[in-house]
Amino acid sequence: MSLDIKLSRLAELDLEEIWLYTFEKWSLTQANYYQDNLYIGLNELASKTELGRSISIDNRTFHYYKIAHHYIFYQEQENTLFVYRILHEMMDFPRHL
Repeated sequence: MSLDIKLSRLAELDLEEIWLYTFEKWSLTQANYYQDNLYIGLNELASKTELGRSISIDNRTFHYYKIAHHYIFYQEQENTLFVYRILHEMMDFPRHL
């Protein structure tokens, strides 16, 4: 059974910024391709949350899942995959969570 996906406002902004950065750096085609891959990964994760791993940051436990160069930080809440952030692998995770 697949969970519903809910993005926090910050996760929505992360997706927008990822798309814009990729568009400006490479192209419209690449931005759309990368965005599509992120959504495919989110849907895979919603179907198989066991794909993710756990991490403790500042006494809070998150689950995370890597898609290409980004990490999806999420929690399972009832029938929902709640996505806190989508952060690039070079970002300081504790600072942004």
